[in-house]
Amino acid sequence: MLGRFLPKENNFFRLFRESSNKLVKTAEHFRELVNDLPNVNQHAKLIADTEHEADELALTTYKLLHKTFITPFDRHDINALTTQLDDILDRINRLAQRFLIYQFAVVPSEVLQLADLCVKVTERLREVVDKLDSLKNEGVIVQICMDIDHLENHGEAILLNGITRLFTYENDFKQLLKLKEVLEHIKVIINSCQDVANLVKSIVLEYA
Repeated sequence: MLGRFLPKENNFFRLFRESSNKLVKTAEHFRELVNDLPNVNQHAKLIADTEHEADELALTTYKLLHKTFITPFDRHDINALTTQLDDILDRINRLAQRFLIYQFAVVPSEVLQLADLCVKVTERLREVVDKLDSLKNEGVIVQICMDIDHLENHGEAILLNGITRLFTYENDFKQLLKLKEVLEHIKVIINSCQDVANLVKSIVLEYA
């Protein structure tokens, strides 16, 4: 167990798990948002509220890191993992705010597909984070990270197809730019989840 380096301090792992749970919840709210555009305000508020709760978890983690002398793994990695998880939640919240501004009546199917993929990736990322506390999970973590890589590749294909269709069929240039921005921002969220998974993988491999 990585936790053996911190005999009576398991709060880091608990906080990481709670943050990853918030991330999945936020991704689910976003998926509901893109599938329920008439109620975008309601969904955006739920996302903002969850993101605020995640900010509190990040702050708690930073404070714990500051006062803990012996940490379960490298302090820089703890800080990076906390920051990267929080950044993904921030990105989802900012994207939801764009939907409030743009007031889409309809979005391309690729937006719906990427939003669904975003949920799948965050769920897989939660599995990775959940297994961080044990070196015995090295093989499982590496496999899940490979699965996330495959999902990211699928997301890239969806993104390219969506942009191609926009430039082929969308005659309103402003609408094209807004939808292209949305597609690309969702893909950035998926890429960021992949980055976090790779960070967790590197932490476990380092201590294995």
